[in-house]
Amino acid sequence: MIKITALSGPHAGKDRVVPEGFDPMGLLTEFASKDWKWSVDFTQATQTELFEWGRADMVARILTALQHGRSVRFQDTEYRVERPEDLPHVAGEVEDAIAYSGLMVKVESDDSDGVTIGVGSTEHPMQ
Repeated sequence: MIKITALSGPHAGKDRVVPEGFDPMGLLTEFASKDWKWSVDFTQATQTELFEWGRADMVARILTALQHGRSVRFQDTEYRVERPEDLPHVAGEVEDAIAYSGLMVKVESDDSDGVTIGVGSTEHPMQ
């Protein structure tokens, strides 16, 4: 079970338990497009929900920052959109950097300065 709490916008302070099978990107991209803040409660999530919602949460936070003039920081590189038409390209650069790093990643911070993606160990430890 996933629970979303709206932290800003017209639904600020409201919680919503998300029905199983609900598309996480559909909900979170709406928040992202309007620059509303949210929180995801993963404490009762299944493994599938953890993966799907965790990925969607990170992607939506990255898109929110880039769309609204904030930066995304990952491994000593800062990504920023200078012109709206550059959004798909810059978002793709961030996605590629994360995917090719081979590292476990998490949202370390998401604030008025932007989003910082932190890293953990490699996904598949070397033997």
